[in-house]
Amino acid sequence: MTIREAMNEWLSYHMEIRRYAAGTLEDMRCSIRKMCACLEKEKGQGNSLEAAAITASDLLAWIEHIKKTGVSHTTVLKNLSHLSSFFDYLLCREIITKNPASLVKLKRAATKITDDFLSQEETALLFQQARKLTGKAGFRDYCILALLYGTGMRANELCNLRMDDVSVGRETVFVNHGKRGRQRYIPLPCELLPLLQDYKAMRGNKGRAFFQMKGERHVTLNYLRELMKKLARAANITQKVTPKTIRHSYATHLAEEGVKVPVIAKLMGHKSLKESNPYLHTSARRLKLAIEEHPANEILSGLEAQQ
Repeated sequence: MTIREAMNEWLSYHMEIRRYAAGTLEDMRCSIRKMCACLEKEKGQGNSLEAAAITASDLLAWIEHIKKTGVSHTTVLKNLSHLSSFFDYLLCREIITKNPASLVKLKRAATKITDDFLSQEETALLFQQARKLTGKAGFRDYCILALLYGTGMRANELCNLRMDDVSVGRETVFVNHGKRGRQRYIPLPCELLPLLQDYKAMRGNKGRAFFQMKGERHVTLNYLRELMKKLARAANITQKVTPKTIRHSYATHLAEEGVKVPVIAKLMGHKSLKESNPYLHTSARRLKLAIEEHPANEILSGLEAQQ
């Protein structure tokens, strides 16, 4: 079986059985295609390169090649992870006898704390602008922001919401198309319930998508990105604001209010606590408040400088 034939079968498996998100599948496809193009050119075999012919040395050569193009170490690790999954699948199918990617060991990058979040004050400014939106579309967009920030769900998860996924009565949102096919229930904040009830009444029962565009289509990722950009501009927020920024803000604000990491990880739909760590970035203002409340302030206030 050629690499490209194997790749199509592997992607179909993850799409139909594992139910991976479209963006994840495209990332996986991109990793394999880049490796294919490089090795097929190197070996001069065109599209006929057999999957069983790939060795660990081939993969190392390819990694050195993409490093020279300036890609980050994190991207290299992601590509290698995709390759390892690809060859594991072929190993289970008995198309190959060993996984060449398992012999390639790269140093893991240090976990980076993200600064892609808004302060609570900035988030309030964003909502002030969202409240100014008019008409049915404006109310829908306000509800989009409210649900993103009120649940911390991923943009893809929100886009794929159906009418019966949002239950005001049970005060939950059912995420049926989470990352890598994971499903979960997210509790809805009490303040969000009347808003969603009003939205459902305004929207009616036509179509299945919870947030619809023209033609009863689900809202798209591009639409969400443009909406966040527009609201940030109107609120005079200079940093780039995306749906992911709102998700990171949700996690950060929970951490600032003392919610424990395991609870945040569960709400965010993370498989492990390690996934949550980059998002739990406490603001400088909160750190300053913590220092001001430290008992050391009272103890040190009685000290006098030596003459």
